[in-house]
Amino acid sequence: MALTYHTEYRLGDRGVIRRSYTGFQAFVAIGLDLVFGLAFEVICMSAALALGVVAWSARLVARLLRLYWRFLIAAMTALVWGVTLPFVLLHRGAERLRSHGPTESTGSDAVRPPFAKPAWAWSREV
Repeated sequence: MALTYHTEYRLGDRGVIRRSYTGFQAFVAIGLDLVFGLAFEVICMSAALALGVVAWSARLVARLLRLYWRFLIAAMTALVWGVTLPFVLLHRGAERLRSHGPTESTGSDAVRPPFAKPAWAWSREV
């Protein structure tokens, strides 16, 4: 029993090319055919698995966001408040340490505009 391998492919209008291999060349052709087929299948399955994992992760994140939305808002508010707090404290400390000239008043008898603008924007005011 001889080992044979037949292949055929078309080149559009130019015709059909047929090849036949026997013996060791057929063995190598069959081996390469199997290796490349297996490699192509592994690559396609890996890509499909990766896309499935991405889709599953996106659905999980969307579900967690729906379930824990209030907690996330509270955490983000606390984070922004915590980040801005040192700057607010530095600003207030610098205001206390700044030397006031003879024309500036530090007491409560200073005339304030009718609508006072906040000295520093807290996270809830932004």
